[in-house]
Amino acid sequence: MTTIVATQGTNEFPKVPTGVHNARCVRVIDLGTQRNDYGGNITYKRQVLIIWEVPDQISNDVPMTISKFYTLSLHEKSNLGMDLVSWRGRPFTEQEKQGFDITKLIGIPCQINVMHNDSGKEKISSVMPLGKDTKIHEQYHESISFSIDDFQNRGPYLIPQRDLQEKWRARISELGSGLKIGFCWRSKYPSIFRNHHYTQLTDWLEIFKFPAAHFISLQYGYDWQEEINSAPNVLRERITVFNDADMSDDMETVFAIASNLDVIICPSSTVSWIGGSLNIPTWVFHLRPNHTQLGTDFFPGFPSMLSFPKNIDEPWDTCFSKICMELKNMSASQLAK
Repeated sequence: MTTIVATQGTNEFPKVPTGVHNARCVRVIDLGTQRNDYGGNITYKRQVLIIWEVPDQISNDVPMTISKFYTLSLHEKSNLGMDLVSWRGRPFTEQEKQGFDITKLIGIPCQINVMHNDSGKEKISSVMPLGKDTKIHEQYHESISFSIDDFQNRGPYLIPQRDLQEKWRARISELGSGLKIGFCWRSKYPSIFRNHHYTQLTDWLEIFKFPAAHFISLQYGYDWQEEINSAPNVLRERITVFNDADMSDDMETVFAIASNLDVIICPSSTVSWIGGSLNIPTWVFHLRPNHTQLGTDFFPGFPSMLSFPKNIDEPWDTCFSKICMELKNMSASQLAK
């Protein structure tokens, strides 16, 4: 009889041992703006991850690596500032403090002092210059630098069908002059948890007071028509619904309609990514933090999307008051053309 025996095994990865090691910086990764909670004090700081390879420590025939998180600050008391001063062997000049490109660290050798905390986790306690006559093995790992600021697509990911786009351009132009604003107020599936991320139509009162505009519903899912029918007249009379467009299942029609709009206003949802993928101005209201922003205050790879965030305990007017100002600016710009 065949037997299969399970053992306890181990989940531990090899660690760089404590002590001073020769090392080389191989990667600098921009982590964007990260939320930090220290004793209930919430802050948002730009962070980076610096990774070194340690040639004298081998695991599976490959030099081991070790990393350290930093706040992107050259303040003399910041961890990054102190480690770089120690590594370089001299303080930063005032000019260097105004803008030091840390990707220049890639390929530069040094010595690192590695310690293990009480739980056994390795950490770099200090970074020092390599001795003048000290030799170090050739670099093994690929050099990588990543900046979220550079991760910006400039063209659309989605291209609507030309005939459908022309059809809906004609339909939408029949509405008359003024901004053509696509909007939705929630996602497909409402629930107690998800509703924190979404609005009710009554939250849109101030936006719908904007006079020089047509509000075209891009809402999808279930029971949204009943929500429009039960909305106050002041809202209902401002909403355009294309009853012959299936916003839930006919994506080609949705793309064609969205591509003819001046702007889309919506929560973080399918509609926001459609607008961003078409490179149409898309204003996204959402709760903090929004992990699709990758720690930034924008949407990497989707330059047409603007972020209008709020905390969970704040009203949606926190976002909508700013959106109203943007609508005024967009309308003024359109009139000036």
